[in-house]
Amino acid sequence: MPDKILFEFDEPVVVHLRFAQGRLIDSRFEAFTVQYLFTADEGCFYLSDTAGGLLNARLRASGVVAGQPITITKRAVTNPHSTRPVTEYFPRVCAEAFPVLEGDSEIVVALKRSLNQR
Repeated sequence: MPDKILFEFDEPVVVHLRFAQGRLIDSRFEAFTVQYLFTADEGCFYLSDTAGGLLNARLRASGVVAGQPITITKRAVTNPHSTRPVTEYFPRVCAEAFPVLEGDSEIVVALKRSLNQR
């Protein structure tokens, strides 16, 4: 089983998702509930149906593709209906440090892609 990715508040975590979206699965802990499973090269993480659905929508809106490095930050957002904050996850697409250019040879392209995936 892959390692579990843990998120701390306001600490960005870089992941390379294996799939562009999380997968909706049945929860092992509570009957008749679901949760989202996100798998990445670094491990996996689970989110509730609400947080996972919201992260999926944000990933889709950002145009994230599988294998692309993204930074996910867990934030406490104020709730207008309660004093308790809501936990949300915000993805941000990472810019490639070594962009592939049109005139690059095959070996240079392969090297840049391997460096960008770190």
